[in-house]
Order: sequence, then structure tokens, then C-alpha cells
Amino acid sequence: MKSNNSDWRGFTLQELRYEIVVNKVCRRVEQERIMMRLSNVAKNPLGTLLGRPMFKNIYKALSLTDYILLGFKIYKRIRKFSQDS
Repeated sequence: MKSNNSDWRGFTLQELRYEIVVNKVCRRVEQERIMMRLSNVAKNPLGTLLGRPMFKNIYKALSLTDYILLGFKIYKRIRKFSQDS
């Protein structure tokens, strides 16, 4: 794909090296973050899965209407189950 600007001749070697270093640093930071999360899960798997942050995020994501609809669906299933028995 050709550029509209005919004056642009690409990156210099110094600019390419800088971009490579920035990308390597970003990748390393993400690897460290993932390893830290994995070590937290290994130390306390149940607490990590059922911890407060997860429930706090769910609470923030759902509105009152969502809770009412969810409760109604659960009620219908329980009612259907109890009628079948």
C-alpha cells in the first residue's frame, strides 16, 4: 500500500530500535502481571475465584431490572420443577 505522502522514507534505524525496546518492555510488564495473577490463584484458588472483586464487578454490572428479571426466571424454574414433582 503506497502512502499519499511521497516525502516519507520510512523509519530510521534508531526509531525502529526504540519501537522494539518499547514493545519488549510492554510485553514483559504484561508477562509479569499474568505471572502475579497465576501465583495468587495458586496460593488461594478458591478465594481468588470467589473473592470480593469478582462479586463487586458483577454487582456493578447488573442493574435493578436485571436482578428482577433474573429473580423472575429463577422463580419460574423452581415453580415448574415443583409442579412436575
